[in-house]
Amino acid sequence: MEPRFLVVGKVMTQPHILQQLIFETQFLLAQGKAVLVVFDIDSTLLDVSPRIERIIHDFADEIVTTDPETAEILKTVRTQKTDWGIRSALERVGLRHEHHEDTVQRIKDFWHARFFSNQYLHLDEPLPGSVEFVNHLYEMGADVAYLTGRDEIRMGPGTAAAMAQHRFPLSPPRARLVLKPRPGIDDFNYKEEWFYAIPKDRYERIWFFENEPVNIAQIRLAHPEVRNIFVDTTHSGKAEPPTDLPVIFDFLWKG
Repeated sequence: MEPRFLVVGKVMTQPHILQQLIFETQFLLAQGKAVLVVFDIDSTLLDVSPRIERIIHDFADEIVTTDPETAEILKTVRTQKTDWGIRSALERVGLRHEHHEDTVQRIKDFWHARFFSNQYLHLDEPLPGSVEFVNHLYEMGADVAYLTGRDEIRMGPGTAAAMAQHRFPLSPPRARLVLKPRPGIDDFNYKEEWFYAIPKDRYERIWFFENEPVNIAQIRLAHPEVRNIFVDTTHSGKAEPPTDLPVIFDFLWKG
């Protein structure tokens, strides 16, 4: 009998969720059926907070002679995995937008130009267990895809280099790195269309790991055959987190 994956949100422990996925994948592969596991990258497989922190510190270096007081404050910034963008990190050191509008906007412009570039991608750190978990699935025989909101023009080479640096499997055709072809495409529309391109009879099971609720909501609506797992790290706040899906915080699965 085929194992059934229980969708009961946070009631299931994280190791149970991931172990169940592995067990079901093993079962399907043993039957000669194909399985695809799809992962977002930022704040799903990788913690981007070190990237954010370095960019803010580099901005401090840029202004140290013209605005030493602000530079000194910015050098104390310590980002957290739960930060989305720079707002929370700046507010923790007293730089609120409503009181420091010009300064915060300058920091934001500096950050935006560099966060969405190749320059700092090597600073991202894998979430605990993520490299081992993805490699385990790949070595079992599952196909893996990294379906990211990053775009090829600004972030392609740096993304490929960083994923290789962290030893995520990248060898085609069973491992695919999927970036948007250009900036300006909505993440949720791009991801929705990518799933449409998968032949319906190619995979017996498709899993999707994602930290952004708005993307999960879109995929659930357009592709009910895809089984979603919410990675509860940080998100934009554009949609409420799902309450009826399996939830994980990282990829530690042997506990």
